[in-house]
Amino acid sequence: MNLKIAILILILGFFFGATLGIRLTEPEIITEYVYEEVIKEVEVIREIPIGLRQFESEAELVGWLEKDRVDSTFFFIGSTEFLGDCDDYALALISHARKDGYDIHLQFEKSYRCLDTGRIFKNHVLNLTIIDNGIYLIEPQTDEFWLVAYLD
Repeated sequence: MNLKIAILILILGFFFGATLGIRLTEPEIITEYVYEEVIKEVEVIREIPIGLRQFESEAELVGWLEKDRVDSTFFFIGSTEFLGDCDDYALALISHARKDGYDIHLQFEKSYRCLDTGRIFKNHVLNLTIIDNGIYLIEPQTDEFWLVAYLD
């Protein structure tokens, strides 16, 4: 009798399960992918190289040097001890000038005489720029500059 009841429950369960959508097997896993196009507007700031130019006058050089602070910079390179020397200042001044669109260069002088003061310097790194027809040296540690020669 118990066997007949068990068979009847099994048949009824199968019949009603099939009509109600109930499965007696493992569920099937269905993965659905939803693709959605997302458009974002993002502002990107990038430096665009500009053509470098010479200073147009001594006044323009003075104004730029007053704004630039390389002469008041201290260089601590991997140390707590001050390690800056003339080439560090000269290279920093070139970097700042190029960011502002000016063309200045590095100048090593074994020995030179300042035309304005007559002072003689030995083994020193400076900056060089051209203003109009003149070649000027710039002392990057003090912002002093002077005319050293004419192009023509």
